[in-house]
Amino acid sequence: MWSELSSLLRPKRSLEAFIHACEKPRNDEILVQLNRAINMVYIEALRYYRQNRGTGEAQLDISSFFKNRKNLHKLFREHWKVTKSGQRKRFAALLKGIQTKLLDLAG
Repeated sequence: MWSELSSLLRPKRSLEAFIHACEKPRNDEILVQLNRAINMVYIEALRYYRQNRGTGEAQLDISSFFKNRKNLHKLFREHWKVTKSGQRKRFAALLKGIQTKLLDLAG
């Protein structure tokens, strides 16, 4: 999530607009889209867990699965790249909307 969002915030004016949008009074147009994007990644992370948690005695509970797993972020990134759920396209559209609103806000 943040690796994707950070590229949108590299121009200093976009970063400042993002900070301003998150402070009170908040800019709900940006934050609603950001929350939707975060929820999409969360849902896909749960789907990834269900596909890879194991079975039977070897099945990991959700906290064990995400805790102390070497390179899990890289494995999830690969999963995200090939997922057929359509989440990636909707996520990209939300990020584009966030970027547009940040640039508008930055003036």
